[in-house]
Amino acid sequence: MIGLLLALVVLGSFVILGTLTLDSRFTGGGKTIQHELRQQDVLLTGLRDRLSKSKIDLARAESFNRIAEDVSKRREKLQEQEEIISKSLAVKTGLLEEISAIEQEFEAYKVKYRQHVRSGAKGKTFDEFVTLKEEKLKGVTVRHVNAIGMSVLYSDGIKRIPYEELPLDMQDYYQFDPEEKKAAIEAEALAQKAYDRSVNEADQAARKLAEERKQEQLAKDAVVREKHIAALRDSIRSMDDQIDELESQIKREENKRISRAPILRDEISKLQHKKADLSASVQN
Repeated sequence: MIGLLLALVVLGSFVILGTLTLDSRFTGGGKTIQHELRQQDVLLTGLRDRLSKSKIDLARAESFNRIAEDVSKRREKLQEQEEIISKSLAVKTGLLEEISAIEQEFEAYKVKYRQHVRSGAKGKTFDEFVTLKEEKLKGVTVRHVNAIGMSVLYSDGIKRIPYEELPLDMQDYYQFDPEEKKAAIEAEALAQKAYDRSVNEADQAARKLAEERKQEQLAKDAVVREKHIAALRDSIRSMDDQIDELESQIKREENKRISRAPILRDEISKLQHKKADLSASVQN
């Protein structure tokens, strides 16, 4: 469309130039043909400039169209690649889930296998058992096998053999795992701390209970003692009354011919000794 317009502009310019050349007003009106030609040259130069600019604009437009088409194609290709990536990610996710499930099943199988072979070790006997440290044990009977090692009863007593000291074939058969051993040791340490804490708490509770019972017994003993002391004091007061009565009787007996004063004095003496013993018990 732009090219057609430019062609019409050029054609119109030549028509105008021809008309001016043949028109008497332009040929004899005081202006020379050369003057008119120069004006037409100026006009043609302007038209050529406009034509050149139009060509540049057209080239740019075509370039933009090509770029737009290229961008569109690239977008379509990018969308296709995104769909492929999305499908690949979905497949990858599914595979990862399958792998995770298989790993979980395998771990569960290993746990069951370890439990089976380790529980089956109990009661096995060896005339001689040699550790990797070349320690020789005589008359060995396996007590149990766990994540830490093997506990055995042998001629000199009881011993736990760490997994690292067991023969390599036993390490493989009983599925020795350093991480499992580490976790088991940590669990044992926690269990031991909990046991020690419970024992300490039980000891403290027992001591507190014993102290409370002691205080209760002391309180009961104090009550009994107070009652006993009160009874002793009552006895002492009663003896004082008896002594006063005997002394009154002695005064009355002194003027009698046959007097019971000596006998009464002897009773007073006995009462005073008994009173002294009771007074000593009250003070103690």
